[in-house]
Amino acid sequence: MEILVIVVIIAILVTISVVLLMGAQNKAAVNAYKTSMKSVQAGLELCTGSLGSMMSGKPGDSLCGGTERYPKLPVKCGNISFITDGSSFVTTDGSCSGCRVECTVEACEIFEDHAGDCF
Repeated sequence: MEILVIVVIIAILVTISVVLLMGAQNKAAVNAYKTSMKSVQAGLELCTGSLGSMMSGKPGDSLCGGTERYPKLPVKCGNISFITDGSSFVTTDGSCSGCRVECTVEACEIFEDHAGDCF
């Protein structure tokens, strides 16, 4: 009987640990996504300022025909691509764990599917 109680306690502790770890991984993925979008915002400024126009693409694709590339996104964000109008706006075609960022040359704006998704 005591062994059963110990097994149940261990199972509960493992479950709690896994839940906490998953939350930390989602938070890290969202933070990396937001950082990547700030980098893309700088690329938007560079592309529209001197190199012509920005192109939509997947992580690793060229931003505007030069050597500048879209940053890699965390695996937890899923298979999302970058979308732009070519001169003043860039976002992604999906959210990262419920967080989506839209950037213009001036600033980035954060949108949440649910309150707290972007931490």
